[in-house]
Amino acid sequence: ADLVAVLLGVLVARCAFLPLSPEDPDDRVTGQLRTSGARLLVTTDLDRFAGAGVAVVRPGDTPVEAGGTRERSGRRWPEPSPADPAYVLFTSGSTGEPKGVVVEHGALADHVRWAVREYGLSPADRALQFCAVSFDVLVEEVFPTLVAGATVVLRDDESVTSVRALLACCERTATTVANLPTGYWERLVDALDEEGLVLPPALRLVAIGGQQVGPTAVDRWHRLVRGVRLVNAYGPTEVTVGATAAELVAGGGVPIGTPTSNTRAYLLDRYLAPVPDGVVAELYLAGTGLARGYVGRPGLTAERFLPDPFAGDGRRMYRTGDLARLADGVLHFVSRADRQVKLRGYRVELDEVEAALAAHPEVVEAAVVVRGDVLAAHVGASPRVDGDAVRAHLVARLPSFMVPTVVRVHDSPLPRTAAGKVDRAALAVPVEPDAEFREPRTDRERAVAALWSELLGAPRVGLDDNFFALGGHSLLAMDLVRRMHALGYPGLRMPDLFDNPTIESLAPWADEPTPVRAGPVPTAPVATAPLSWTQLGIWAQATT
Repeated sequence: ADLVAVLLGVLVARCAFLPLSPEDPDDRVTGQLRTSGARLLVTTDLDRFAGAGVAVVRPGDTPVEAGGTRERSGRRWPEPSPADPAYVLFTSGSTGEPKGVVVEHGALADHVRWAVREYGLSPADRALQFCAVSFDVLVEEVFPTLVAGATVVLRDDESVTSVRALLACCERTATTVANLPTGYWERLVDALDEEGLVLPPALRLVAIGGQQVGPTAVDRWHRLVRGVRLVNAYGPTEVTVGATAAELVAGGGVPIGTPTSNTRAYLLDRYLAPVPDGVVAELYLAGTGLARGYVGRPGLTAERFLPDPFAGDGRRMYRTGDLARLADGVLHFVSRADRQVKLRGYRVELDEVEAALAAHPEVVEAAVVVRGDVLAAHVGASPRVDGDAVRAHLVARLPSFMVPTVVRVHDSPLPRTAAGKVDRAALAVPVEPDAEFREPRTDRERAVAALWSELLGAPRVGLDDNFFALGGHSLLAMDLVRRMHALGYPGLRMPDLFDNPTIESLAPWADEPTPVRAGPVPTAPVATAPLSWTQLGIWAQATT
């Protein structure tokens, strides 16, 4: 709750906010503070950031002005102008360094107005704040909700790793609007379909985004859910949260939709000429939602924010790097034109990961490839270093979502194409079981190994193989825990898997009763206060 108050205070003070992730390495956090020119850091961890080079205060401490002097009692701050910067968000950078996107008050206000209209927000709504604070979706979860007089619902930590916990949170808070990453939403659809869970009755709208969604998941959603709008939003950070949106319907595919208000979209060829409908071309975005550019990076700003040849008057358009096509007046995403990828909703420039690898003194060459949801690094390095050491080097420099799950050190040069470049297509995600591979011994262990092999795409899985070392991540872990319940591990939870990531170490959870989290077990539903479907599921689970 302090975060929301601080964000509002920063905007009222005619300043810009930079939300930082506490999970990021210290070097990355201090680098963002330095690059952005931050003057004040608001945090509850004063000791960690005492040497960050900026003034540090706790939420609720005596207010200070941007210049560092005490605020005079009763002072009225000057109102922001549309051209004032409102926030800075850092994204992965193709040059090896993250880049800070500067968004102005006018662009933020435009998006807030659009979201209030598009989502039909009113004082009766309760909107979920789900995403990480360093995502620009935070802006859409908080500000339109408050402007509409609605309530912001702060999720609990368990909701990130458990669909059942999320539904219970939404049920408890009577949430009406939820904005979910596409990957998480797909796990929600799985749970609705395979576990018989149902959405809370108050929920009326779910917005998804962050990565491409498959048509099968959309069709399953509409088979299972009635009366809940499903909106697919698309937009890079450089265009204020969302640039296009589409309401997804059964059998209608998965378009990214039409531009939001005050946004224009162009599909242009290499000569910046429009292409006919149906032709795949690069997507350019224009309008009042465009960011100012990249803080301290005028060259990169000029490269990505070009003069808009269709508007004039010095207006600009942003080159997204996304390839799309227009069909029946609606945009459809096709692929990327460069090496940027989306992993579980996060924007990752593979060049930045490779630059971090190359910074290791023992690494001679490096290449990063993606297979499915798995990020894998291949390096040519000195025999004095192994994959664990290289990975530890990355952990100290990159946010967790950019650290490759698997690092393979080659004792020979990486494969090359006929042109002499690294042949990334020839590099497969390595699956390296322990040297002393131990076969599963019982029918249950063999069933679990087969499940892990299916989820991870691994040819074989042994008793000692680490789920996360083989390419597992948090979203796959959600699938795994849910499906292992049916294999005789009813008490297994996500934290248990993180602490015990091998089949053998999970043996204590086999055939144990599911623990009751809190409160006494009711003997029967209370007749005078009917339970919801979620509560009935919990009651049935606790009493069987």
